[in-house]
Amino acid sequence: MMAAARNKRPQLPEDICPFCPPNNNLSNNYTVCSYDNDYPVMYLQASKASHIAGPYHSMPPYGKCAVILYDSDHHKTLAQFTPAEYIQLIYHWQRRHTALSENHLLKYIFIFENKSEEVGVTLHHPHGQLYAYPFIPLKIETELRNAKPYYENKYENLFDAIIRREQNDKKSIILEYENFIALIPYFTDYLFGVFIIAKKSDMPTFHNFTEYTTNDLAHILQKILAAFDKIYDRSFPYMKCIHQAPIHTYEYTDCENYFRFHIEFYPPLRATNKIKYYASSEMGAWAAANPTDIDKNASLLKNLIITI
Repeated sequence: MMAAARNKRPQLPEDICPFCPPNNNLSNNYTVCSYDNDYPVMYLQASKASHIAGPYHSMPPYGKCAVILYDSDHHKTLAQFTPAEYIQLIYHWQRRHTALSENHLLKYIFIFENKSEEVGVTLHHPHGQLYAYPFIPLKIETELRNAKPYYENKYENLFDAIIRREQNDKKSIILEYENFIALIPYFTDYLFGVFIIAKKSDMPTFHNFTEYTTNDLAHILQKILAAFDKIYDRSFPYMKCIHQAPIHTYEYTDCENYFRFHIEFYPPLRATNKIKYYASSEMGAWAAANPTDIDKNASLLKNLIITI
């Protein structure tokens, strides 16, 4: 995707924050709310026509980019949220997902967060983002295209198999509730690459969440993010990516059989002030290596959660 205007984004300004009230007409002491991205990659006013030129199939930048502001307090992070505040955030995600799902030109709603300068954050005010694409992004489509034949060959949901493997091993599980399990999976690239996986097939997207699933996810997020900050006794950087089922896509209408709602964390630290970079092998060959024993990392995180 090409978005030259994004190069004009403010870079960690010291004098003003556009997400602090009363800037941009934001009310004092607001809680979670949405804000249209000032430097969008996609926008709903874009043309809808696509074309093919030689080997390239190009599409217009039709879609939606929004910033999700967590709190009016410039210094507050999700690690400091209470379960009740997480519940309000999840309800907001749910409302945005439901509203955007009414647009049949959109195929995937991706909610994510980049935290700290180590992952490229340009504004420190606590916030996440939402991108609504007119296509299924490649990573999610890769997951779907691998999970579907697994189900067809094994007659089992791939995520159920992952959960069962980790439950049998027990070493990598961090937290488990009725509706979700949090673990550091065998295949993660990162030291503390936590996955939160839905244990049931009836909540493929936020639209399907109930009060009980929302409550479980709120508590599991609260404990994990608070524990993250204790690992190196500092604010813990990460990328948080929420993988839901696609919308308005004929090919994956049956994905509840083989896919699960899940959240993936990509935390880049390998020590207090050392980054595990995605270098040539990881980026150029997709051949990542984890430099630590993930079972020990899971045990450390589990023990930190006990102290919260």
